[in-house]
Amino acid sequence: MTINVNYARGDGGITLTQAQRDQLQALRDTQEAQFNARKDTPGLGTAMYQLLLSFISDEQLTTIQRVDEFGIPHDVQVLTQVPKAGVDPVVWRWIDGATKVNSGEGFFADFIRDYTMIQYGLRGGDASQAEALNQTASNLIAFNLVEDILSHNGNLPGITGLGAIDAGAAASTVFQGLPGSPNPDYAPWAGTLLFPYLGFDGFFKDLLLNKDQVVANIEGKGSVVVKNVEGTYDLFAAVQAARSASRSAGISNMLEAMQNLFGPSVPDTDQGDLMSATTQFVRDYYGLDADSIFDPGQALVFNGVLSQGGETYTVGTLGDDAALGGGVGCDVINAGKGNDTILGSSATDLIDGGEGTDTMRYDESYDIDLMLNTDLHGNGQYEFRAEAGGPVGTDLIYGVERIALGSGDDTLKITNLDGSKLTNLEWIDMGADGGDEGDTLDLSEMSQGANVTDAGGSAVTLNLSGGSFDVKHAETIKGTAYDDQIAGGDGNNFLQGGDGDDKLEGDGGKDELHGGRGNDKLYGQNESGGADTAYDKLFGDAGNDELHGGAGVNLLDGGDGSDRMEGGAGFDAYNADGSDTISDDDGKGVVFLDDQKLTGGTRKKTDPENEYHNGNTVYTLNGTTLTINGGLTIENYHKDANDLGIFLKTEDDDDEDTPDVGPAENKKSPIVIDLDGDGVETVAMDNDRYFDHDANGMRERTAWASADDGFLVRDLDGNGRIDSGREMFGSQTLLSNGLLAANGFEALRELDANQDGKVDGADAAFSELRIWRDLDGDGQTDAGELQTLAENGLVGVRTAWASSSVVDANGQAHEQMGTAIRADGTDAAADDIWFQVDTAHRVNAQFNAGILDVIDLPEAKAFGNLPDLRQAMATDPVLVGMVQAYMDETVPAARDAMLEGLIFQWAGVTDVDPNSRDPRMIYGHVMDARQLLVLEQLIGRGYEGTWCWGERDPNPHGQAAPLLIAEFKKFEKYVQAQLLAQADPARYGFVEGGFGSGYSHVQVNWSDFQQYAATLRNAGDIGALDQIVDVIKGLGTYSPVFREQSTEAFGVLLAAYPDLAPIFDAASVLGTANNDSLFGGAQGEIIVGGTGDDAIFGGGGDDKYYYSLGDGKDRVYDSSGADQLLLLGGIATADVSVTRDLTSIFLHVGTGEDAGEIRLDNVFDENGHLAEGVIESIKFEDGTEWGLPDILSRILLPITEGADVLYGSILNDTINALGGDDRVLGLDGDDQLIGGSGADLLFGGNGNDSLTGGAVTTR
Repeated sequence: MTINVNYARGDGGITLTQAQRDQLQALRDTQEAQFNARKDTPGLGTAMYQLLLSFISDEQLTTIQRVDEFGIPHDVQVLTQVPKAGVDPVVWRWIDGATKVNSGEGFFADFIRDYTMIQYGLRGGDASQAEALNQTASNLIAFNLVEDILSHNGNLPGITGLGAIDAGAAASTVFQGLPGSPNPDYAPWAGTLLFPYLGFDGFFKDLLLNKDQVVANIEGKGSVVVKNVEGTYDLFAAVQAARSASRSAGISNMLEAMQNLFGPSVPDTDQGDLMSATTQFVRDYYGLDADSIFDPGQALVFNGVLSQGGETYTVGTLGDDAALGGGVGCDVINAGKGNDTILGSSATDLIDGGEGTDTMRYDESYDIDLMLNTDLHGNGQYEFRAEAGGPVGTDLIYGVERIALGSGDDTLKITNLDGSKLTNLEWIDMGADGGDEGDTLDLSEMSQGANVTDAGGSAVTLNLSGGSFDVKHAETIKGTAYDDQIAGGDGNNFLQGGDGDDKLEGDGGKDELHGGRGNDKLYGQNESGGADTAYDKLFGDAGNDELHGGAGVNLLDGGDGSDRMEGGAGFDAYNADGSDTISDDDGKGVVFLDDQKLTGGTRKKTDPENEYHNGNTVYTLNGTTLTINGGLTIENYHKDANDLGIFLKTEDDDDEDTPDVGPAENKKSPIVIDLDGDGVETVAMDNDRYFDHDANGMRERTAWASADDGFLVRDLDGNGRIDSGREMFGSQTLLSNGLLAANGFEALRELDANQDGKVDGADAAFSELRIWRDLDGDGQTDAGELQTLAENGLVGVRTAWASSSVVDANGQAHEQMGTAIRADGTDAAADDIWFQVDTAHRVNAQFNAGILDVIDLPEAKAFGNLPDLRQAMATDPVLVGMVQAYMDETVPAARDAMLEGLIFQWAGVTDVDPNSRDPRMIYGHVMDARQLLVLEQLIGRGYEGTWCWGERDPNPHGQAAPLLIAEFKKFEKYVQAQLLAQADPARYGFVEGGFGSGYSHVQVNWSDFQQYAATLRNAGDIGALDQIVDVIKGLGTYSPVFREQSTEAFGVLLAAYPDLAPIFDAASVLGTANNDSLFGGAQGEIIVGGTGDDAIFGGGGDDKYYYSLGDGKDRVYDSSGADQLLLLGGIATADVSVTRDLTSIFLHVGTGEDAGEIRLDNVFDENGHLAEGVIESIKFEDGTEWGLPDILSRILLPITEGADVLYGSILNDTINALGGDDRVLGLDGDDQLIGGSGADLLFGGNGNDSLTGGAVTTR
């Protein structure tokens, strides 16, 4: 922008006489000869100025006050020169000052010299020539003034005329032709600052306070560019020169400096106005606030804008400057023209980039807060305010196109932005090493939604109406309160949407996205997908959100609202609530519902076809849509593939074993209040109820209060749930001293503020008390269960209690009994009940985002207070390294040597003294204390041993130690099996999953195992099969159901490959191809008769009999146990028919040459009741299983017109024998037997029977 100013010559108020003009002409001619000889001769213009002053001045006596040597003030008269009447005093003062400048004397001379040299250097001039050029210009100004007067018939020019003379001389002498000067007429001379102080506040004031180019149309001289765009930093050069001159003169104040220069006649009003205008300009244009930035204790100059103490002025050239920087004080930096680099320092800086493409660079590792505003002061500018952490100052930056911050954790905060004002801003680089969330682009205070797009690499583009610029290496981007669209770039980003309906895209790298409030869409990569496989975390927060994880490992947490989460390819973890929907592309991942891991459930044959249960979690499968508890929906779920680690099986419940160190009772107490007037009631421990009594993050199996009574509770965290015993009143309540309460009434007493023996409306905390009625008894706070005391007719609870030895019918001890106060004044029972708690059986599958950081490492299940392995690894990098080393080790002996140390690190006992739990007498060192501490964590309580005289001791003696060591080794074997089963996916591909808490046992595809085992056997790799079988046995350490499944699978293999018996090391009885007589023992065996007609005597125990198609006719005599017959070789249910005689069941298998028969003897007694020979189940290869009722229901009555032998049952049977000579036995029950035609024998047996027909009838 160019401003044109009309510049008239003006009239100085006097015209010289002819005689005076002649004198001036003669002197000029004399001085000109010297000037031509040497133009920079000092003082060539002084004589001409002095002669001129003598023409336009009068002398007058002025009285001033001085202090003599004795300190006494007295008046002194001094003869001084003053302007003649009519002479413009401003013109007179200018000529008087110019005299001193030309002679090199005084403040004005110092100022002009310094200022001109600064401006000259700024434009790339040779500093060694500046002094000579400055003197030349001063001499030329004197000659030009005399020439102007003489050419105008002796008329003295006005102040604007003097400006033209002054500017013209400076331009033509000092600055014209410099390589950095854009215009030969450019005249950045001292008058820019000084003329207004001479009393002229028009044209030159405009020059000072305007940053744009100014062209003067000068009367008689044409047009001169008196100020170019570089003039935006003239102010600073002037202030630096004034500072230097002031210090030389011992002057500490700019106003004093001006007065010293021009004398006391300077108009005070003009000075004050200009000072105020200049100060306001600096504050508006640069955003500088003297009161808040500079130390008010320092001496201030320039009306309090710049500090006198310690500041450095740095100016660049009109060329490219490589590293402009200030000192350690208050810096003023002007980069000048060219493509410059400015270095930030530990100071308070005022920085102007000038023209060109400039870069502001912070190399030191400060934490910098950078605030960007446009038009903040109504001047159409954009500005940065950089506040650095530590002992540093604040930078005001403008005119800079690029900013590079250092290695600290920096923040770029953007408020009021007008894109049209940002046309020159290219990029801001926040530093490549700010850390995971270190450098922040903060848009939270913008007044409109943000649009941030991927600019490639680690950069993003902030798009605004009318303009944009790039931000590089911003790890964190905070959105606005409006609808934002934010992309993160290829780096690791932390994106926050804030309020509004936002779209967040992580793009490449490891990203964490938070939608905030509103209905948001979050993409781990971007809306188009992409191949980013880095670990992304997506949090919907509030609102109904869409979360799209994309490829790779992702965490998707919908937060509040009804959210849709889509994981894409790769392992995904979903944290959902009951209103969410999940769709996963490949079924790899895990789902948490209300922070609890979903592991699947089982169904019994009598359960609804597609309904599975796991405790109080119900899974309903409809095609490929799985619904959990009637709320959470999982789409695209495939049951056979066990998608998302959710196993839905039809099998018996598995109440797993746990590590055991002997009997010990574990109890926790909360206060329970009788709400229905029939006393405080309880329910016994239930497999489906868990609660975290001791606030260790693990919910233990527990006895509980009846649904018609309620717990006295206090929701400390205000989340609407009772999460642990800390929020109850009992033995797990923390007192104000940080210790646990002895009982619930002791905890309640702390809330009795007025000490009146009860907690009621007179106590502040009473309003926080609630009654928790667990209506469904599931140990979780559901909607409507948390109620006020008033809703239950209660107005208070007394803190007094009496000890009690009452143990109720469910085995729960009411050890402290007190009372609550009803609204009608009557008492309600309030008992502190010490519930039985099984700490070894626990739910430890809580949501933990850190688990995904170790998702490539194996999981292992633990018990009691020991977290599962991945949960422990999430916070222990040492353990991570040990597990990784274990998995990488291929030498079995070396791997085995690592295992115990790994378990110690897992349990946090590595540094415990191994001898610290030795018995105090008799025995020496009996076991490693670390092993005992691991066991104590596994059972959730401390060990208590007993000496032979009855004394209890937490340290085991020599008799107990071997048992404890064996229990530790048992857990060690279990851990080993879990790790090895996940070490080699190719070898253990038949293991489907189910590691960790929440699963009843590890899930194995037994058909795949059998095929793989057969392959290894046929290949002669018996060693590998032996190792696999050992791992399988280890996996069943604590699961009876798994052991049952594995035994069955081993039996199938033995039936096919008897030579594998040593591998399975199972109790087995194997027949030959002949007709064998086989005898089992008392412990339960795998019994395989093989081909031939065999007689098999099972004996005691739970036996498994294996029969394959073609095995002939076998006869089985079993005597006790829960036994099973397994039919192999392709035998299907349709191939089997069932008949009976008086005491036996016959299974007729197949037809033709492979037809066979299995006779189960001694199944019935003579009255039809079941006997000890019962086989409880028959199982087929396809998984179909007949229980005993199924077997009995399939017994056929082979009724024909011929001679039949027919048997009833113990039920009320109706049998019509039809024709032939039949024999019919009704056995027990009220039977109706019809012989039909022929000579029949009818035997009713016990009961009221009806016998009809037949030649012979017998009751």
